[in-house]
Amino acid sequence: MKRKILAFLTALTIGSSFSPLGASAATGPGGISELTYLSSNRMLDWNVKPATTWPYHFRGLISYSAGYSGSTSISGTGFGWEGDVINAPGPNNVYIYATLSGTAYAIDGDAFRVLPGVGTSYTKR
Repeated sequence: MKRKILAFLTALTIGSSFSPLGASAATGPGGISELTYLSSNRMLDWNVKPATTWPYHFRGLISYSAGYSGSTSISGTGFGWEGDVINAPGPNNVYIYATLSGTAYAIDGDAFRVLPGVGTSYTKR
């Protein structure tokens, strides 16, 4: 279990595409995680796919910084891809940065953490 978490964290440096403020998606040996702002409907789309064939439960947090502070608890249970769309909080015309964090727990006992730095920025118009 510790090896999988370490491998997932190590993938940050070898398997992520970075923007100056973080990655909107990260892929590594422990799985895939994504956070995207959908400007057309002012929503945040989060998705995770841990590297497990077992069913799992994901518990996480989307944290906000810059022009708005706070967080939103998120969770999901499934196989393969799991995710949802949530309202993007914050006032209009203010720059906001959202970061995804959390852990997927497979029923075989393994844990898969979201890579650090998965996030996206948005300004609601």
